Amino acid sequence: MAKLAFDTGGTFTDFALLDDKGELHLHKVLSTPKNPAEAVVQGVSELLEKFAGNIAIENLQVLGATTVVTNAVLERKGVETGFVTTDGFQDMLRIRNEGRYDLYDLNIKYPDPLVTRANSFGAKERIAADGSVMTELEEETVREIAGRLKEKGIRSVAVCLLHAYKYPQHEQRVAALLREEDPDIFVSLSSEVCPEMREFDRASTTVVNAYTRPQMAGHVAHLQREFAAKGIDRQVLWMTSSGGLVPSRRAAELPVRLIESGPAAG
Repeated sequence: MAKLAFDTGGTFTDFALLDDKGELHLHKVLSTPKNPAEAVVQGVSELLEKFAGNIAIENLQVLGATTVVTNAVLERKGVETGFVTTDGFQDMLRIRNEGRYDLYDLNIKYPDPLVTRANSFGAKERIAADGSVMTELEEETVREIAGRLKEKGIRSVAVCLLHAYKYPQHEQRVAALLREEDPDIFVSLSSEVCPEMREFDRASTTVVNAYTRPQMAGHVAHLQREFAAKGIDRQVLWMTSSGGLVPSRRAAELPVRLIESGPAAG
């Protein structure tokens, strides 16, 4: 079975084609930062045109690695993002934790959170560490938050409620309410993105996911359409930060897991 792999970098997009005869062909094109999919489509088209006789297109497996998520975070070019947490914890992203990347620097300055304080909202609810419900979710407050997000034109929101890593029922209901009010909004839940204890770690990871999700979802959808038009029906597999592979659907839902995709592939 033939395989075609691409790796989107900041300057070049690289390709490797292993044809049905077992021969390896390498290719390279300039990246297109405004729309990284254009360079991928160009390179794939050139390879397929040149080696069409050596490939059974219906069986071709395409594999991708990308720095799209990495660059969006480093250059702060993601979308305007909302953040919903348990009421009273809206400053979670600013308070952070005691971790310091330079232990002895007394003037250390952290980068600003990816979500502004004005776009951080508190949902009235509370689940204790043992799973007992201290405060039932007030659904009307969530609907109000959804209205404010819509007014601001926010397309993507991260939800991180206390202890949701183990008891996600309130997060799931918040997501349902947000989607009821705005069916087109992207909702990233901490219980799905990073179901681990410690609020700041979970929240910041979920925010990165929400911040980059519309961009990655559009990138993935664009490529799947272009490949389908060329007769490539198999879903693209994407390299994650761990070096594993996930299908396009999963890559579009959890782009934070591809933040080291390019370096892992390298």
